[in-house]
Amino acid sequence: MGVKGVKPHCERNNLKTLVFKLCSEYTILRYVLPSSNYRMNSDFREVTVAYAILRTAKLKSFGEIGGSLSHNYRTRPTPNADLKRTPDNAHSSPTPFSAMNAIKQRLPDKTRSNAVLCVEYLITASPDWNGWQNNEKEQDFFKRSLEWLEKRHGKENVIATSIHRDETTPHLVAYVVPIDSRGKLNAREFLGGRAKLSKMQTDFHTQVKDLGLERGLEGSKAEHKTVKEFYAELQEPLPKPEKININIQRLDVDNQPKSPFHNTKYEHGVRVMDAVYADIESQVDEIKKDFEIKLREMQADFERNLRIERQKSESQRKAHEKAVDALYKNVNNINNLKDEYKDFIEYKHLFPEKFDDIAFKLKSEIKNYHYEQGLEEYQRKFYENQARLERVKQAIEMQEPVKIDPTELEYREYLKKQADLENQQWIENMKRERESEAQLQAYRERKALVDKEIAEMQKKPVNNDEIEPKARPKNDFEP
Repeated sequence: MGVKGVKPHCERNNLKTLVFKLCSEYTILRYVLPSSNYRMNSDFREVTVAYAILRTAKLKSFGEIGGSLSHNYRTRPTPNADLKRTPDNAHSSPTPFSAMNAIKQRLPDKTRSNAVLCVEYLITASPDWNGWQNNEKEQDFFKRSLEWLEKRHGKENVIATSIHRDETTPHLVAYVVPIDSRGKLNAREFLGGRAKLSKMQTDFHTQVKDLGLERGLEGSKAEHKTVKEFYAELQEPLPKPEKININIQRLDVDNQPKSPFHNTKYEHGVRVMDAVYADIESQVDEIKKDFEIKLREMQADFERNLRIERQKSESQRKAHEKAVDALYKNVNNINNLKDEYKDFIEYKHLFPEKFDDIAFKLKSEIKNYHYEQGLEEYQRKFYENQARLERVKQAIEMQEPVKIDPTELEYREYLKKQADLENQQWIENMKRERESEAQLQAYRERKALVDKEIAEMQKKPVNNDEIEPKARPKNDFEP
């Protein structure tokens, strides 16, 4: 500043350029990093960026379709709609009943219980798109959107469309029956998987991009919003941009240079301007330092949030891979079981009554086996406990040797024998009970078989045409 040979008005223009570029650098980071609704052109000026918006909702029942139609045709209270502008809405089908009937007529005769009966499309653009102030541009946008839907699904499958102008942002709502090229109801053909959804967004953007609309970040990990969530976002007020106040302090009178009497007016003016620009340059340097600090903080926050989102997406990807692997393993196990027991399954379908008899017999054998195993396990534990008690008793007797009366000893031996006899008798009783139960079960099975045979014999017809034996003829000597 204040270099000889440079005119004051040139220095003033350079200072303005420096301050404007400094503010523009802060504005770029403030608007581009947190959100993507603003961009800067080559002249460092803010340019609003508008996006094409496409949302879908799967309607799996006529109740969901009816609820959506009642909102679409305003037959129920709609708080987010302006009643004064509702007459400006346009509908291809006159009433919600006609739209419902058209959807039912287009559906095939047989549908799965969890099938997607209808797909609701919501098509609009960013609220700050300049096409909303141009009627012709708005009509062209909705016309192209409808042509894209008819090309994607077929004109006969786009049942009804509506244009809402009584809400914050105009938008088009379309009801489409997802019939594929084979004539089957197949929503997965159009909306199945992230790749198809991404291609859908790209194709739609290609249809309307020359109207000044951009596509969202392709390949982004952002979650797809439902139509209901997007309706809620439409009603939120737009955020107000922050204002940057740059206060340039005026040069004090005491700090202005004194003018000797021998200086001319021009020389004195140059000295004053040099002092002014020197003071402004120091203030701009301080403002630039503050902006640089804010930029670094914002950059650090952005990198930290980006790192967190990457970690979340990586953990979600790993969890998804584990879930898919577990699912494949379960499917393989089910298929292996089906292959292993396919003969049983086929036998059950062919001979259900015989299969029930076999199943009853198998269950009885398994039950008897568990009874026998339980008896053996009980005996083993009983003998182990007896042996442990004997060891404990012997240890106690060895630690505390006392003189025992022979009569007392005989009495203890007698009690021990009695206990052994009682235990043995209890075990034999248990065996007899098990055997009697097994015999009773066998008798029941034999009786059931005999009863079954008798029933089958009774069902057979009785032959009444058997020849009765004739009486022996009498001889000559019999009276």
